[in-house]
Amino acid sequence: MLVPVKQENSNGNDMGDRMSRTRKLVEEELIRVAIQCFSERGYQNTTLDDIVSQVNISRVTFYTYFKSKEALLKAIFERASPDYS
Repeated sequence: MLVPVKQENSNGNDMGDRMSRTRKLVEEELIRVAIQCFSERGYQNTTLDDIVSQVNISRVTFYTYFKSKEALLKAIFERASPDYS
C-alpha cells in the first residue's frame, strides 16, 4: 500500500492535507454517482464506465479507490449501515 508523502509547497503549506481532502472528495463523488446509477439502472446494468465517466476519472484511477464494483457497493452498504461490516 502506498502512503502519500507529505510535501510542502513554496508557501510552506502542507500539500498532503490537500491531497487527502481531494481524495476524500473523489471517493464521495464515486459513491454518490454509483448510488444514482444503481438506482436508475440497477447494479447489474451499471458498468464501471458509467460511473467513472460521470466522475470524470479513468478506470485505472477508480481502482486506486476501490478494488471492484462489488467493493464500491459494499462501501455504500457500510455507509448506510455501519453494522453491515
